[in-house]
Amino acid sequence: MGCLIGLGICTLSLAADSAGLVVLAPARDLGLVRPGVKQTEVFMVRNPGPEPIRILDLRPECGCLAAQTSLWRLAPGASTEVQVTFTPPDQEGPVSKGLAIMTDAPGQEPLRLALKAQVVADLLLSVNAVDFPDVSRTAGGLAEVSLDNRSGEPLRIQPVRSSAPAYLTAEAVPQGQGLRLRLRLDGARLPQTRNQGLDWVEVQTTEPRSAIFRIQVQWTAIPLNLPLHSH
Repeated sequence: MGCLIGLGICTLSLAADSAGLVVLAPARDLGLVRPGVKQTEVFMVRNPGPEPIRILDLRPECGCLAAQTSLWRLAPGASTEVQVTFTPPDQEGPVSKGLAIMTDAPGQEPLRLALKAQVVADLLLSVNAVDFPDVSRTAGGLAEVSLDNRSGEPLRIQPVRSSAPAYLTAEAVPQGQGLRLRLRLDGARLPQTRNQGLDWVEVQTTEPRSAIFRIQVQWTAIPLNLPLHSH
């Protein structure tokens, strides 16, 4: 038996007297992957022993993995392919996922398949929160947020949404392969009964993939009974 340090995976020897199934190359490194773009790996499973063995179940550890095989009962010396499809999450960073092959071989521990990858976001907001301090009720404020598109594919979006369209609006302007959001807070239309608030602006992309990006917008208005400070 050999073990892969760090992945927690042990593989059985391919010796002819093996008491269970064996997997060739059970650990795979997918390298750089994009969120939501499915990756498929094929694992070869073999029965080197003298008795037939049945695959009882393929158990992924998360909903981001799906597995299938065309042969569930392996005669002595037979092999089958297990196809595993991985859907990367939206979060950037390293990810490791596994799948267990359950068999009816006496005394055999579940065989584990492992996938690891580095998720690189194809769409990335420059910031996800904007603050408008000391907003004048006669002027307001402006801010810009960039949505970078690193997919190499055209970027298409739905109309930008706002939680408070009466005084908070956003205009999407093309910028290279991505876009720039121009946020405008209209001080004259801010609620007269409040001097602060927390709202949001939301942009939904349709290509290169469907995703929703929400920008929190916090504002604080100068009370109507206070004079503006001179600097």
